[in-house]
Amino acid sequence: MAETALDARLRRLRPGRQATFGLAALVLAQAVLALVYVTSPVVAGVSDPLTFAWVLLQPFVWINVGLLAVLTTRPPPTSSRRRYVGLAVGAGYFLLLAYFGGLLGEGMGAGFVGVNWLLPPGYSPRLFYDGTLLAVTLEPYKVVGYAALAYLVAATVLDAARTGVAGLLGLFACVSCTWPSRRPSSSEVRIRRTAWPARRCSGAV
Repeated sequence: MAETALDARLRRLRPGRQATFGLAALVLAQAVLALVYVTSPVVAGVSDPLTFAWVLLQPFVWINVGLLAVLTTRPPPTSSRRRYVGLAVGAGYFLLLAYFGGLLGEGMGAGFVGVNWLLPPGYSPRLFYDGTLLAVTLEPYKVVGYAALAYLVAATVLDAARTGVAGLLGLFACVSCTWPSRRPSSSEVRIRRTAWPARRCSGAV
C-alpha cells in the first residue's frame, strides 16, 4: 500500500507530455540565449567565471522550477467561496513578495518608464516605472517565481480549508519555507551596475 501511495504521488509530480515538450523547448531556448549573452561584449573581462555562471543560471532555475511546480500542482476541488479566499491569499502573498523582493516600492515622482536589455537573460528585459506614488521594477525570473510561489500558497490554503487545524499549521510552514531570502552576489551587483546606464538610455518618458 505504501508503494502504491508513493507511485501515485510521483505520478502527480510528472508533467504531461505537452508540458514536458514545452519545458524542454524552453530550456533549449534559454541555453541559446545564455550562449548568445556570454559571447557578447557586455560580459568581457569576467573575473569570477564560476560565480558568474551561477548568476547566469539562477533566473533559469527560478523560471523552470516555478513553471514545473505550477504544472504539477492541482488545487483540490472546493466551493467558490473558498476558491476566492485562496485567490485573495495568493494575491496578497504575491504582493508581499513583490514588495520585499524589490518589484514594488515607493515612487520618486520622476515619471520614468524604461527597459533594460543589457542584463543576462531572465533578468532582462527589465521593465522600469517610477511614478508619483509607486515604483515598479519587473524582472522576468522574479515575476514567474513569485507568481509560482503565490499559486502554491493559494493551493495550500484550499487544501488547509479541508483539513482544519493541522492544515493551517502546514500552511504557515509552507509560507515560511517558501519565503525567498536571498542577497545578490557580488558578480550580480557588478552586472547590474554595469547595465545601469541603459535604464536612462533605453526608456521613454
